[in-house]
Amino acid sequence: MESVIPGDFDYFSSPLPLPPDDGLTDAEFYDLFGRHARSRWLGIDFTYFGTGIGGNNPGVDGYGTVVFTLQDLGFDISISFPTADFIFDNYTVPADATAADVQDGLFDDFQRGDLIFLDYDMDSTFDHVAIYYGVSNDMTHAALTASDYYDEVLMEDLDDYNSPLTQDIVWSNVAVRRLNHKLVESFYIYNTPIELN
Repeated sequence: MESVIPGDFDYFSSPLPLPPDDGLTDAEFYDLFGRHARSRWLGIDFTYFGTGIGGNNPGVDGYGTVVFTLQDLGFDISISFPTADFIFDNYTVPADATAADVQDGLFDDFQRGDLIFLDYDMDSTFDHVAIYYGVSNDMTHAALTASDYYDEVLMEDLDDYNSPLTQDIVWSNVAVRRLNHKLVESFYIYNTPIELN
């Protein structure tokens, strides 16, 4: 077929660039995200709007455990507002688990890397996010949380009704989501896939 417009077929003279590819399946991505968040942030000071390790406001909050982990893995995601609510609205999809599951202590549908969002004051804005981890040491259902109660990032036992995170889950508006891997992957900045070891 011949074009009637001179140079029409020369518009894309070179192949279009391929979209970013982290080389991970969804399951690998969620597992890596959860494991990396735990290894990166466990024991770090809790700081509202913290800048991570170093910076002018060292430490991390719940939002930071998610965003800085993604950035550390090579995903240059754009964040206009540093809040759990912004992550919920812009970077997540429904998880297999539900709010009722986590509030009832049912964890069969949870996957490492699922995000537990909490709205403490029931104003329809999520105030905090924790990362579901699963088995950790002597805990069967653990979550990584940046705790203002303990003033650090730690693993909390979701089977322990008396833990601060479990109490927050019981008494807050809750949502369970997971990161939208395909959307997050579109922000991958490296030319080589992530290698799992």
